[in-house]
Parts: sequence; structure tokens; C-alpha cells
Amino acid sequence: MTIRPSVWASRFIIAAIIQGALATANTLFWVVGQLGLMRPEFSRVIAFGC
Repeated sequence: MTIRPSVWASRFIIAAIIQGALATANTLFWVVGQLGLMRPEFSRVIAFGC
């Protein structure tokens, strides 16, 4: 008896890895922006109301 991996389980794991990578990239984008490497900083733009 051989055990076949579930197709949907594999898809779910791949989707979770991709979603985690996108969340990490988004977080790094905002953190780098706040460190002053982007001008103007996002917090100043939001505080100004533009």
C-alpha cells in the first residue's frame, strides 16, 4: 500500500509559503522606508494628509 500525498495539501502549503513571503516583503518595504532610505518617509506623508 503506497501513500499518495494530497494534491490540495501541497497546494495549501505552497500558497502559505507564497503568502508568508509576500507579507515579509511588504513588512520589509515599510520598515526600510521608515529607516530613512526613502524620501519622504511614509509616516510624514500620512501625517501631512496627502
